[in-house]
Amino acid sequence: MSKLEAFLLGILGACGALVLQFVFFLLFSVLLDPLGKLSFADFFSLPLFIFATALIEELFKYLLLAKKISHLSSPATILPSAILLGVGFFSFEFILISSNQPSINLQANFGIALLHLATSVLIGFLLAFKKFTQQKYLGLLGLLIAIGFHFLYNLALAKAETPLNNLALGILVILGAINTGLFFYSKKMLAQD
Repeated sequence: MSKLEAFLLGILGACGALVLQFVFFLLFSVLLDPLGKLSFADFFSLPLFIFATALIEELFKYLLLAKKISHLSSPATILPSAILLGVGFFSFEFILISSNQPSINLQANFGIALLHLATSVLIGFLLAFKKFTQQKYLGLLGLLIAIGFHFLYNLALAKAETPLNNLALGILVILGAINTGLFFYSKKMLAQD
């Protein structure tokens, strides 16, 4: 996967996720808010909707990375692609956030960028390990872990009074530690081959 292709796939994935989230919002607004009093932003304070958005976004990343990893000949090539897919995903979200908020909160956007990078890398690593070790559930495990961290991060932000509170920061640190461990494990695996 070329670097530009990975970045553009991240943007397209974020677009697709947004469309599906909006459909989900419309369905839930009919069921949970028949009078139409809640806005799209209001739904982001509901844990079920927060979970659904995390699931949708991570599922899009998973599907895009799984398709591209199926063509890889070496696990070493996944890291740049996963990083750029995460950057593309964040870039689209940043444009949306920036267009709706006159003042840009760098701390919150930095956290969102790290979240998308880390979950893309996590999914990418475990999909690559799945392919090259023949352990068929590793990709699904990566998806589930990414959904869990994304959900907890968004929930922490929805319940916080500051843009990046200690819980959200802790979630990013743990996710970063997991990715660091996977990186060194993959280096060890590559050295053995």
